[in-house]
Amino acid sequence: MATFPRFPLALAAALLWLAPSSGYASDQRPDPLPADGVLRACADKHGELRLVDSHDDCRRGEAPVFWSVRGPQGPEGERGAQGEPGPQGEQGPPGDAGPQGAPGPAGPGFSGVQHYTVGSGDLRGVTPASQVLAFPAGPAPRGIYVNSGENRLVAGIHLPQGAVITEISLRGADVSPTSDLRVELIAQDQMTGVPTPLDAAVGSSGSPGMFSVSSPVESAEVDNKNFYYLVQVTSTGPWGQALQVLGVVVSYTMP
Repeated sequence: MATFPRFPLALAAALLWLAPSSGYASDQRPDPLPADGVLRACADKHGELRLVDSHDDCRRGEAPVFWSVRGPQGPEGERGAQGEPGPQGEQGPPGDAGPQGAPGPAGPGFSGVQHYTVGSGDLRGVTPASQVLAFPAGPAPRGIYVNSGENRLVAGIHLPQGAVITEISLRGADVSPTSDLRVELIAQDQMTGVPTPLDAAVGSSGSPGMFSVSSPVESAEVDNKNFYYLVQVTSTGPWGQALQVLGVVVSYTMP
């Protein structure tokens, strides 16, 4: 292969490609760069190069030479440093509302039999003339009695909606030889005021001294939207210290 004393062949070719006005450029260079990335040239006996499209263009006394424009790929560079975090983006629009969730399980609520107690202090006379007194003597508990006026005591009760009333109980003292105490559970219509007894009245007859008597209520479901509920204690005859009311208990369950 011929040698070229003026410049190494590759360097001369590079100068010829990059600087066509140099002394090594004789004629014109191909343009654009060949698609196969290979430059072709013809070298004369003085080492001067002439770029050609094909070695078939070399003249007598010129040697064909070629080289690749792009060398082999170098090794992968090192990973760069982590960049700084970008600025906070703008708040996006609110998303659509999600679907309605399924109802949760029922809470524990009440279970078993519950009791609503009406103390003697909760009972009231029904007319201005009624005189209700507390028995002043004897050990506790001390009951109340009607000393004058209508022989009737009442108290409103407040049970949960839907409760099922099962029983009513009366506690008191009866030492009267002629009269007894009676208790009733009443539902009163809020619109008409008509009272409806919910149980068969139970009394203290045959229970001298301290007593506690009960009466069942046949599945009375509480309807607070349409009715008031109250307990009523009456006497079958003259009242006085011989008949004392200690309290009333209403028993119920929740469905």
